Amino acid sequence: RLVTSGNNANEANRLVATIKQQVKNLYQGQTSYGNATDIEAVLIAAGSFPPSALNSDRTSAQTPWNTNIDVTGATANFTITFADLPEDACIS
Repeated sequence: RLVTSGNNANEANRLVATIKQQVKNLYQGQTSYGNATDIEAVLIAAGSFPPSALNSDRTSAQTPWNTNIDVTGATANFTITFADLPEDACIS
């Protein structure tokens, strides 16, 4: 269990870095990420979301723990949220 949790945490860190870079690439040259825009859907539609993180029908993104990933924009910033992570996945 400890090894699996560590592997999932490493994959989650890589996933955050990839999502961050893909959002920046997709919105390059734009002055805003929108206001409460669902960037996750935009990434999926553009084929920019990491395929390994998509569910089987490729309509939503999931963490290595099979919980939801939400990416939303708020003007000059965007937020990547991993929902319902297990406690052992969190850094103290």
